[in-house]
Amino acid sequence: MLRHWQTAAVDLRGLKNKEPKFSLHVQTMADGFGIFSWSAQPVLEDEWKDEVLNTINFYGFKVLQLKQEPDTNWQKAYTGLANALVNFVFNNKDEVHEWKGEALAAEFFPTQLGKSEQQYRNPGGSAAAPAKEELKQQAQNLLAEIQSKTLGMNLVHVEKNANKKNPAPPLEPKKTLGGAPKAAPAKEEVKKEPKKELKYNSWYVENYGKEVLKFEGDDATPSHSFALIKCTDTTVVISGKVKNVMIENCSGVKLIMDSVISMIELLNCKKITCTIKGVCPQFMIERTQGVQLYLFPTAKTCKINSTCSQSMVINYPLTDAAEDDEWLDVTIPETYVTQIKNDKVVSEALDGME
Repeated sequence: MLRHWQTAAVDLRGLKNKEPKFSLHVQTMADGFGIFSWSAQPVLEDEWKDEVLNTINFYGFKVLQLKQEPDTNWQKAYTGLANALVNFVFNNKDEVHEWKGEALAAEFFPTQLGKSEQQYRNPGGSAAAPAKEELKQQAQNLLAEIQSKTLGMNLVHVEKNANKKNPAPPLEPKKTLGGAPKAAPAKEEVKKEPKKELKYNSWYVENYGKEVLKFEGDDATPSHSFALIKCTDTTVVISGKVKNVMIENCSGVKLIMDSVISMIELLNCKKITCTIKGVCPQFMIERTQGVQLYLFPTAKTCKINSTCSQSMVINYPLTDAAEDDEWLDVTIPETYVTQIKNDKVVSEALDGME
């Protein structure tokens, strides 16, 4: 069972690039396949339940950030389905690892499964043949309806590569009197009002300037996510352990926080400073310039993934260093040398080129 859902999740993630518009939705669905990992858990505990649902909410949070009603409804429906399945498995954790035989199936399937599923489970039943004929008739009716609608359309045959055989003549530029045309006046950028709101346990902080924002107590719990968007020179202090933090299109932002369960993500930012006093499993840095990471001893095990980013520096203390000792500052490599060695492509960071 484990192998099948892992293969399905990989295949599903492969669809992200085929339709970028729904890439976040696809990733959210693929992360939901972790629900089926219950079969590999010797004992189902609250930690497994929270971890599975938090994994779904990470990219689901980005779907909500699209702020479109269809996307919001889809995320709420998918999250509701995931919660229902997780709760069902968790509430029956004393029995899910042990198959009770046909007696349980006979008791469970008629009340829980639909008509088509029952027919699938019992293909030899008396209802199987009528159902097959009914489905065949439905398919024929659908095909007839499509054909009737198609014949009623005024379709026009277009020859292949017709636009290349008879290209449209180029448009002549309009002649202007009195010399070169005047450049259009630049549009003044409208400054948006700062906004801080809580939606579905997700804090949205947008368009803030030189201010200090603090989140603590009931506003910063393991169920809360944070999104900092288009902020400039803003200092954000988060006291407590939260789910994840995303900083997007920001400049000069300083983040000071205790711990994060999933990750901290920096997207298309400039001059970002992050101080982690507790634990942070990983950073995701993409299209960002100027990053200073200050990692306290408990945060030194975090993984840092960087893509198309520059000027990234990690600051951390040595093991067993005194409180007054200076921290090390190490630049994350940006230049790599790639070679083929023994028929394998090997990339290595080039020291001294940063």
